[in-house]
This record gives sequence, structure tokens and C-alpha cells, in this order.
Amino acid sequence: MPKYLIAIVLFLLTLTLHAQTRPFTIAGKLQGNYTGTITLHYTLNTQEPITLQTPVENKTFHFIGQVPHPVQATLELEGLSTAIWLYLDSGSIHVNARTHTFIDPEGRLVNRLQSTSITGSYSEMLKSDFFTFWRTLIETDQPDSAKAETLYRHMLALVDAQPASNIGSELLRDADLLTYAQADTIFHHLSAEQQSLAGSNGVAKLLQRLAHTERGTPFKFFLLTDKTGKPMSGEQLPHKYMLVDFWASWCGPCRREHPNLVSLYSKYHSAGFEIVSISLDEERPRWLSAIANDELTWPQLSDLKGMTSPAAQYYALSFIPFNVLLDAHGKIIAKDVKGERLQKLLASLLPE
Repeated sequence: MPKYLIAIVLFLLTLTLHAQTRPFTIAGKLQGNYTGTITLHYTLNTQEPITLQTPVENKTFHFIGQVPHPVQATLELEGLSTAIWLYLDSGSIHVNARTHTFIDPEGRLVNRLQSTSITGSYSEMLKSDFFTFWRTLIETDQPDSAKAETLYRHMLALVDAQPASNIGSELLRDADLLTYAQADTIFHHLSAEQQSLAGSNGVAKLLQRLAHTERGTPFKFFLLTDKTGKPMSGEQLPHKYMLVDFWASWCGPCRREHPNLVSLYSKYHSAGFEIVSISLDEERPRWLSAIANDELTWPQLSDLKGMTSPAAQYYALSFIPFNVLLDAHGKIIAKDVKGERLQKLLASLLPE
């Protein structure tokens, strides 16, 4: 039995003992020279945000509180600070972290806070173990449909065990591997309160993205402009297979994938492979500079509206790079395929 399933059993025993309130304590220890205050932020779903603050003394800090169910929280230092995410749950939670204070390129004082370990929270352990299982599943050689079915069954079991916990929503919002039907079933096993939060916690975006990118779904083209200012959607470009790639000049992973796309375009374009890139940039000079520097020779489109672009909104993009592979009829046959996976897929579709 996977570790996270054992954790679910332990979690349910704890629920029985703490049906109404779940008292927690946080004991923290910091490495570094930080001497200010540290703040704990969390929201009990539909209620107002809760903020607790305490001084760091002798590199340690403590919080005491209670929650009705497991809930995500953040720990932050003063001023501009990175945050540690953790789950508040009944019991004693121990946080070890590193701090580093520096001046950023804009001359601002930044306090960096980075977790080294979080123990004592059943939900934190459950989430960590589930993500370990998830990563292991993704790395197997099973077809995506088999991976999705396995992920679906295990995630549904977790949600059924604690439908009111935020952990189910957190896992679901990242589950692009699932089909729309699988994700929708899990969503409807969440509590009514969790379902009501779908618009703010990312779950609604996940469901919309899955509905619009299901295998066999026609891709919706948007009239944008190319780098010369000419209106274009890419829909009329001849192709056997077309990769529609969402990216931006400021996106490091997007730029790192470009050499792979350049190579594949050179190798397969004459065989019927086309690429249409849709940039979510907002600044034209940076967009054009990135196109030139990365030597992108296929159609480049944008409305320079960033993540508010109608195309990004329709596909509910909350991250990039993101892409879909279309057949000759403009229907989606694969999504989010990159690197070696894209190389193997094109080799199978367009053999030399």
C-alpha cells in the first residue's frame, strides 16, 4: 500500500479525535542572520484571511492556533519575502528553514525564506507522499491513458477520505494528465464548500483547460498579428500535424525548449510539420528580440495582452510553456508534449 494511503488512514483517525477543531502548534528554527518578525497567513475558505505574527528570537519562532480542517498557509518574513507553503493540521508542526537577506537588481531589500524540512503535519506528509507517487507514475512507460486512470483512482480515494480538505483541490488543480470526465468526477466528490472555491483556487481553470483540450476536440484559433503586424490565426496553414505553442520571452522553460523546436521544425517541416507560436508577451521589443535571438522561423503570433489574451483565457492558461498538437483537420491529438517525448511522437507520426 502506498505511503500516502496509510497516511489517509491515520488522518481519518485524527479526524475522529478532533471533529470540530484541530489545534496546532508550529515550532520553527531558522538558519541565517534574520532577526525580524515572521508572519503566518491562512484563510479558512470563505472567511476573511487570518494573519498571525511573532518575533524571531534566538533563530526560533512559535505559533499556536486551531483550524476546522487542514488548510494551506504561508510563512513570510518582513518586507519583500519569499514564502514557505505548508499545511496546518492538528498536532505539532516543526519547520526548519534557511534565510538570506540581499539587495535585488532594483535596489530593494529582499528576505529569502526557504524550507529545508516540514514535519508533524499529516496533510503535509500526505501531499508530499502523493506527489512522490505522482512523479514516479509520470516517469513510467505506460500510455498516458493508463497513467491517467491510475492517478484518477488514487486521487479519488484521497478526496473521498477528506472531501472538505484543501489538499484535494490543490492536487486537482495540477492534474492536467486527467481527462475532463475524470477531473469532473473528482470535483463533484469534493465538499460543497470546496466546490464553491473552484473559481479562486485554480480548479475551475483546470476543468476549463481539460474541457477545451480533450483529445479529438477542434482547436479554437484566434485572430492575432504576426511580427510584421499582419492579422493571422494560423488556421489556414497547410499541415499534416501542427504544434500550437504558447510561450513568452520572459519564460525560461519556454526559451530552453526552443532549440528542440528549431531542430524538429528543420527536420520535419518538409514532411508536413508546422508550428504556430502564440506569445503571451506584453512588450513588443522583447518579443521580437527573443524571436531573433532564438532563431524562430515559423509563424509568430501575439496580441501583446499577456495572460489576459483571449487565447490564454479560453484555454485557461495559468502556466507556460503549454502546447497542443493538431492533426490535419485541426483536432487535438496530444497536449503539453516537449523534449524527447515530442521527438518520439513526431518520429512515429512522420517517419523518415
